[in-house]
Amino acid sequence: MELEIRSKVLNKGLFEEKLKQLPSIRIKKSGEREVDTYVRQPGSDGSNIIFRIRRKQSGSVFTVKTSSSSEKRDILWHDVDMPLAAPDILEEILMSNGWKYVVIIDKVRDSFECGEFEINYDNIVDLGIFVEIEYQAKDKEDTEIKLREMKKVLAFLGCLENDIINKGYVKLMLEKHSL
Repeated sequence: MELEIRSKVLNKGLFEEKLKQLPSIRIKKSGEREVDTYVRQPGSDGSNIIFRIRRKQSGSVFTVKTSSSSEKRDILWHDVDMPLAAPDILEEILMSNGWKYVVIIDKVRDSFECGEFEINYDNIVDLGIFVEIEYQAKDKEDTEIKLREMKKVLAFLGCLENDIINKGYVKLMLEKHSL
């Protein structure tokens, strides 16, 4: 399961300085553009299952995510990523069979490894700059402990508790454009 929380980055300079100060921080990738096309099945509202075609320089990926939490927070997902050799063909097949577009998220991402966490620094077209912290939880693990640790990292990076957003980029983009 993927546990993730995010925050809008309000002070880019402070954030970047604090990021360098994190112990054992290691860069995974820098400045990679990712274009995520979110689609849904015919007859589905897409609230419990997400389908994404991610196009990036290092190769495309098809992702299926299902909500694993009955809470209203959009932070805990079962997910599987599959390498995708022909993203345009898959998209064409889905669309010609009644699937619907949800939203496109176009971002430039820097990714870092910090202990058990992945930290993503995302500059998203139409939304701005965000930090997202991810943790790969084991089955039936108490995620509240890891969530507290993730919030501490966000606080160190200059993101206040009130800045934490318990919804994903898809919902944020849909809200921004009232879709």
